[in-house]
Amino acid sequence: MMKGFARFVLLSFALEAAAFSIPAHAAGSASLSIIPATGSHAPGSIFTASVMLDSGGGVGVNAADGDLAFDPSLLAVQSVSKANSVFNLWVADPTFSNTDGSVTFSGGSTSAYTGSSGDVIDITFKALKAGSADVKFTSGSALAADGQGTDVLGSKNSATFTIGGASVSSNPAPTPTPTATPDNSASAVAAAPPFTVSIAVTSATHPDPTQWYANNNPVFTWQLTSDIASVSTAFDRNPGTYPRRSSEGLLSTKQYSNIGEGTWYFHVRFEDSLGDWSDPVNYGVRIDDTPPGPFTVNVETGAGVSGRTLLVFNATDTVSGVDHYVATFDGVSSTTIALSDVQSGVYTAPPLLPGKHLVNIKAVDKAGNSSEANAAFELQGVAMPNITNFPATVIEKSPIVLEGIADSGSNVTVDINDAGNKVVSEGKMVADETGHWLYAVEGGLSTGKYSLGVSMVTVQGASASSTMKGAMDVIPAPFLDRFGLVLIVILLACIGGLVTFGFYKKKLIEMQFALAKRENEEAREKAKAVFEALREEVDDQISHMEGGAAQAQGEVKLEPEQVLDAMR
Repeated sequence: MMKGFARFVLLSFALEAAAFSIPAHAAGSASLSIIPATGSHAPGSIFTASVMLDSGGGVGVNAADGDLAFDPSLLAVQSVSKANSVFNLWVADPTFSNTDGSVTFSGGSTSAYTGSSGDVIDITFKALKAGSADVKFTSGSALAADGQGTDVLGSKNSATFTIGGASVSSNPAPTPTPTATPDNSASAVAAAPPFTVSIAVTSATHPDPTQWYANNNPVFTWQLTSDIASVSTAFDRNPGTYPRRSSEGLLSTKQYSNIGEGTWYFHVRFEDSLGDWSDPVNYGVRIDDTPPGPFTVNVETGAGVSGRTLLVFNATDTVSGVDHYVATFDGVSSTTIALSDVQSGVYTAPPLLPGKHLVNIKAVDKAGNSSEANAAFELQGVAMPNITNFPATVIEKSPIVLEGIADSGSNVTVDINDAGNKVVSEGKMVADETGHWLYAVEGGLSTGKYSLGVSMVTVQGASASSTMKGAMDVIPAPFLDRFGLVLIVILLACIGGLVTFGFYKKKLIEMQFALAKRENEEAREKAKAVFEALREEVDDQISHMEGGAAQAQGEVKLEPEQVLDAMR
């Protein structure tokens, strides 16, 4: 179902692309081939085969599709790439299945391809085990750019790869299909199986085949082994070219000059002493020595004080493509900008302080070429934070109040540093809508000299520090200020002692007075009792003297002398 839909889309596209050209008959017969058609690989090794298109002449081909089959027990697909394809429109990316042993592709282009060696897809295989692995077409088509979408595919050429040096296939390997580069001819491809080499090609000028370089003078080198008798090379845009079987000597390096832009491939084959030629060792280079095209930068400042700045620009590069940008603000601060950070040609600049600014945008392509554009703009707002009011001299341990201005709503940090530039006090606050801020050090500072600094971070994230620092001298307090509290404490202690002593004396006197009073009362009681007893005794004696009471009681009347003796 998907295959039929893809072919329908490709046919529709082929008809549309050819609608504006003069109808013509699709002369010739196109072919699809797997290049290289043969090869020997050790188990576990990785190699690449390409599906190549020969348009067959005539009006050319602008769409092709196909299904490939391989033995999944012998081969496994690592990846399928359309990066080097002659087609630029794809219904879907090429797919593969290592379970079914299949590869499917369906692509087209906006213009007809009329060449004989067009790369359609590149398939990277991994050799799994020894055997003879066939990779063949099970279906395919090539649609002519004739206004009718005629299928002009005449042949589909398969490939056979020998793994581990052993062949279990009774079918002979087909002869590799030659390309139409100057070094290729029908006689250039050997009928005999090639011998295997383990020589790697390197390039000091273009060390990474996947990267783009501005150098158009590539140099290739390799190390010859003792079994090599001669070398043949080729350099073209075809990844599957076989250099002809014609010796150039025992070369170990090859250099080319003033090569055009685009993707190129270096190919080198090696001949042994028996006259057998190896499969080519290939090395790709990508060249782009043209900088991106001219472009402009427009500036749109954000809303609000010190708002975000939008930079509008869009550079193009027709060869390798733009890789990234570099933005430099005011000639000092540079920022690398990824393409993903430029949404629809708009880049949000990092926070900038208010004032005049100059921005330089450099567009850099994948080869390192660059072009530049500049723009000047101005942002409104408070340019720098500042301390507007602070005491130049203050008494130690006395409260200190600092105030100043900053950008509205910004986060302000005030630092007070001692003579050793050590922060002894730091305050953080937010500036009000007018930009005013206030900071108080309630406990004051110790004696010494101090410097004051202030910095801010705006609402948008821009940071700035004041270039003018204030100075403050903290001096010792006067004698009374320094020792007044001690004197007051001592005085209060004395007063407290006197009060306590007076209270003690008062209590002591009260106790003594109570004791004397109590003793006096006891003495009075005792004296009273004594006098009462004495009175009774006197009355009793008087009664004896008078005789009346005594006689009444039957007692003898006493004489005065007797009474006197008793009294005494």
